[in-house]
Amino acid sequence: MARGCILKRHKKSGGVTYSIKYRTADGTPVKKAIGPTRSDAEQALTAALASVDRGELRSPSRVTFAEASDAWLRRKKPVLEASTYRDYETHLRKRLKPAFGDLKLRQISRARIEDYLAELD
Repeated sequence: MARGCILKRHKKSGGVTYSIKYRTADGTPVKKAIGPTRSDAEQALTAALASVDRGELRSPSRVTFAEASDAWLRRKKPVLEASTYRDYETHLRKRLKPAFGDLKLRQISRARIEDYLAELD
């Protein structure tokens, strides 16, 4: 379950404004100014966190799954046993890249992953 917070800021003019702060489904931090009342901020935060939980809010990434997985595997190689590295590379090459390789990261949702897992069964 996603988490966030409400921030209260006092303006120089004496007024108050509220902001919400949370992370998108892919971990990107978001901070938005909402309005003059705390209840507006609470409603906006509740709606944003529900969207994050459904996997809808993501940052606009242009990186494909294949590019991201290759970069991840390169970073992991120095700390993995040779056999573990081979296993990860095989799973990526034979299973995950054919299913998700051409998709941009923001296009991969919970529903798409669940569909993939259902096909495996």
